Amino acid sequence: ECCDMNNLKPNYDAEYPTQKQQDWFLRRYIAAANPELYTWLESHDSEQQAWEGLLEELRLEIGKHALVSHLGWAVWGVCQSYTSPIEFEFRKYSELRLEGYKLFQQQFFPTEHETNNEIK
Repeated sequence: ECCDMNNLKPNYDAEYPTQKQQDWFLRRYIAAANPELYTWLESHDSEQQAWEGLLEELRLEIGKHALVSHLGWAVWGVCQSYTSPIEFEFRKYSELRLEGYKLFQQQFFPTEHETNNEIK
C-alpha cells in the first residue's frame, strides 16, 4: 500500500483504484504469477464468467486486507503520537485512517440495515 503521510485530506473514494483498474492489475498479476491459469482462462472462458468470478473474489479479498491496513496504520499513528519526537499530526493521521477503515468496512462488511437498503 502506498502511504502518503503528507495527505491529511484524503479522498478515499476518488483515490482508491476503480474496479476496472483493479481488474487490469489483477489480470496482469495472474499472467505473471500463474501463466498456466491465465492461458487457461483466456482460452476456455469465452463468456468471461470464470474471469469475472475470480476477479470479484480477488477484489473482495484484497478489500478486506485494506481494512487491516487502515486499522494498523491508525494504531501506529496513536502510538507515534505518544512516542515520536517528530512534529507531525499523528492523531489526525490516525483519525483519517479510521475513516478509511469505516469506508471499507461499509463496503466489504455491510450491516443488515445497509444490505436491506441496497436491495430496495
